[in-house]
Amino acid sequence: MLALIGSASTHAGQVNCGVRGEPIFRELVVSLFTEGWIPTGSVLDAGANDGAEACSYGVRAPERTVHAVEPLSANVDHIHRSVASGVYPRNVQAIRGGLGSTPGWASLGAQAAAANVVLGQLTNGVLESSSAKPKDPQAFQVYALDQMFGTGGSWQNESLGFAHLDVEGGEAMVLRGARQTIARHQPIFTTEAFPHSLNAAIVEELFSTLNTLGYDTWMVQESCGNPVDCRNLINLPRSRGFKFPSESAFARAIRSKILIPMPNVSAFRQRVLPCCRPGGPCCRHGPGHNSLGADGCCTKKAVTSARLADPNRRRTPHRSPVLSARARTHTASKGNATREPYAVGEGTQKRHATTAKRLGAHAPHPRPNNQR
Repeated sequence: MLALIGSASTHAGQVNCGVRGEPIFRELVVSLFTEGWIPTGSVLDAGANDGAEACSYGVRAPERTVHAVEPLSANVDHIHRSVASGVYPRNVQAIRGGLGSTPGWASLGAQAAAANVVLGQLTNGVLESSSAKPKDPQAFQVYALDQMFGTGGSWQNESLGFAHLDVEGGEAMVLRGARQTIARHQPIFTTEAFPHSLNAAIVEELFSTLNTLGYDTWMVQESCGNPVDCRNLINLPRSRGFKFPSESAFARAIRSKILIPMPNVSAFRQRVLPCCRPGGPCCRHGPGHNSLGADGCCTKKAVTSARLADPNRRRTPHRSPVLSARARTHTASKGNATREPYAVGEGTQKRHATTAKRLGAHAPHPRPNNQR
C-alpha cells in the first residue's frame, strides 16, 4: 500500500516559499522549531507537492536536511529548479516517490498525467503498490521509512527529528512502515485525519497506531481542507516528557482551546462537526460521497446548509483569544486592542490582515536535558 499527498505552508526570512492556508497549524509548527522543541535530526515532508512546505522548514531550520518526497515528476523538477536558482534553500532535497508500509512500486496513471499539467496536489492518495515495476511511464518507487533510515538506506546516517505527513487517509500505513525509525528516534510528527468523511476504519487505525507508538495527540481546531472535517494532529512522544512553559506558543494555544488533546477516536468524532456523522444532516449519503455540493459528506456547502437550517445556531462566530503576545502588542498600539488575529469556528478560519508575527518568534524556552 502507498500514501501520498502534497500541500504548502508559510515562508520565513528573506525566502518567499509561497505557502498558503492553515495559519494556526503552521504557526504552531514554526513555534516548535523556533522555541527549540524539535529533536535533533532531519525533517521529512511526505507528499511535498511543489515544495513550499519543505522550503518553509528549510528556512526555519537551515542546519537540518529537509527531505521532500513527491511522486509527480513535474513537482520534483520544480523543487530541484527552485533549489538550484536559490528560490528554495539548499538544505531541501527532493526525491521522486511515495511512502508506504513496504517498499515497492506504484503508478498514478491518468491522475498523474492530469496533475502534471499544473503544479498541484493529488487527492485520494492511498494507492496500491506492487513489488514489480509497472509499465506505466508514470510509475514511481514506494519507500518505507524503516528502509530509508535503516542499515543500507539512503538516510541511514541521519536521525528523524520532525515529519509532516499530509497523506489524507494513508497516515497509519506510512507509520506501519516507520515503527523502528519512530521507536529509535522519537520524532515529533504531524498527521491529517478525517473523523467522519473517510472510511471509519482509517481514522480508527490511525489513533490505535499513535497510541501503540507511545504518542500523545493534539488537534488543531482549524479545518485543513475539504471535506471540512479535516483536522491537523500534532503528535508528541510521551518518552520525551514535554512540559511547555506558560508563555510558549503551545501552552497559549491550549489555553485558547484551539489546541485540544485527543485521547482517542471517540473524542475526536465528538469534538469535530458532529453533524457530519454518517447519516447526519451534513453527511446524509455516508462517507466517501464525492460530491462537493450540499449533498456531499461534510463539504463546506453541506455544513453551511445544515447550520442555516438550525434554528438554534449561534448568530455570532466564536473568536479565539490572541495567541501571540507580539500580535497583542501590535493591535493595542494601533488603538484597536479588541481585534484578534484569528476567528476560528468549526471548519472556518479568518486570518487577521495585519498578523505577520509568528507564534514561534519568541526566544527559545529553557528545557530539561531529557527533552533535547
